[in-house]
Amino acid sequence: MVTLLIMLQTVLFKIEVTDVINPIEHQVWTEGKRFTPIPVSLEDGTEIVAVRVTQPAQTYAVVTGNSENKTVEGYGLVQTSSNQTARVEVDYRNAGGNLVTTYTDFTYEVRPNPAKIGASSYKTLFSRSKKGKTS
Repeated sequence: MVTLLIMLQTVLFKIEVTDVINPIEHQVWTEGKRFTPIPVSLEDGTEIVAVRVTQPAQTYAVVTGNSENKTVEGYGLVQTSSNQTARVEVDYRNAGGNLVTTYTDFTYEVRPNPAKIGASSYKTLFSRSKKGKTS
């Protein structure tokens, strides 16, 4: 008689479903002007604990996260020559109460301020016309 011993192993996988930030469309801002706050939300409606913005440098715009209002806020500094990328990071609590961080990237551009162009053009013309005059 032969006895066959079969061992069954149970494999348990723990899968955590994470929430994701709703996409932020490409943004167009103006030099020297505060832009309208951009709402930040999670796809499943989970409550956001904190909002942060990271970007390579604040060369073209100052962009920050407002955790109280759940928005991205800021203003354009100088005109961009190409689209720039910023990252929004969000902290939220999962079903187990643990703090989870997720992020999304969005692109932006900063266009020249028409008032600034007009003023600088006027200043340039004015200084040229003064140079041409003699007393």
